[in-house]
Amino acid sequence: NKQFIVSRKQNISENTEILKTKTKLKFTLEDYQQSLYEEIVNTIANATGDVLLSTYSIVGLNKLPELISAVKSVIKKGYSVYVFSRGMNYREDHLEGCTLLANLGCKIYGDIFNHSKGVITPEQSMIFTANIDGNHGLKNGFEVGVILENDQTINLKSFIEWQISTAP
Repeated sequence: NKQFIVSRKQNISENTEILKTKTKLKFTLEDYQQSLYEEIVNTIANATGDVLLSTYSIVGLNKLPELISAVKSVIKKGYSVYVFSRGMNYREDHLEGCTLLANLGCKIYGDIFNHSKGVITPEQSMIFTANIDGNHGLKNGFEVGVILENDQTINLKSFIEWQISTAP
């Protein structure tokens, strides 16, 4: 009979100091900050080679037009976009998102155990907590991510390539 969760209202405005901080840490915070989404989109759009994207789910893409545009631009340049996601053939919304990306030319792989989230390009890599989800997280709620250093990128790239090569 004890209450362990306490809720309180935060007063956040565009003038809040944390929203102005310039670091490798990126985040989404309600409508006030979408630096995480913007960084993911810019990382993909500025790729000069193949893109590896790992996510749990792919939903609400109609609310992520900038992401779709970035993916299209990579494919138009002649590079590949490899997507590794959770294998959820039972979720209609996830299948719809995967189908949309596949129709754009993305190569989709899945595994029922995947919960990793990250993006790798020749220029930059990131890991993050958000799914590729236009309904919850990338443009609302609270999600975080970080831009990786070069040696960290090598490890992440090896891990996602292994996930793809061993995907059922």
